[in-house]
Amino acid sequence: MIITISGDASTGKTTIAERLSKELNIPYFYAGAIFRDIAKEKNLSVTELSQNAHMSPDIDRTIDEKMITILQTQTDGVVEGRLSGYLAWKYHTPSIRIFLKASPRVQASRIANREGYSIEEGLKEVATRDTKDWERYKILYDINKNDEESWHTDIIDTDELDIEGVYTEVKRILSSKF
Repeated sequence: MIITISGDASTGKTTIAERLSKELNIPYFYAGAIFRDIAKEKNLSVTELSQNAHMSPDIDRTIDEKMITILQTQTDGVVEGRLSGYLAWKYHTPSIRIFLKASPRVQASRIANREGYSIEEGLKEVATRDTKDWERYKILYDINKNDEESWHTDIIDTDELDIEGVYTEVKRILSSKF
């Protein structure tokens, strides 16, 4: 079974996906790893490639094409990425598509704690990142953030949960489907 983990920044996507992959003993596929591989191929830092991605849709297309290939060729795996649930939905991949959401304030607080800066700086980072990302997604796929939850089979609001609580919810969802 393919399980996609998508969601907002600082909701625990990577932690949950990695742990799920290990516990279920199935492969883990991560859009961020593809992004880093592209940066390495182009002799760029991840930051430099990220800046380029906002100006060149080819980078997103390359990542998404690789993710689509994974979704269409793998029978089992945890696939993590901002658009992994959307891509699985769009290409009719049999999957459980889990979306982790958090309010901007909670996202900012988590980012601030992790990076060591103020919540105000975290709020700016969340707003800037979301705006830039969704501008790109609108151009590439004609999609917008308001539709995001409709592509997923299950949604977890992480505002009041720590990472263990999020993982417990994911496991509950999976056990209800198997």
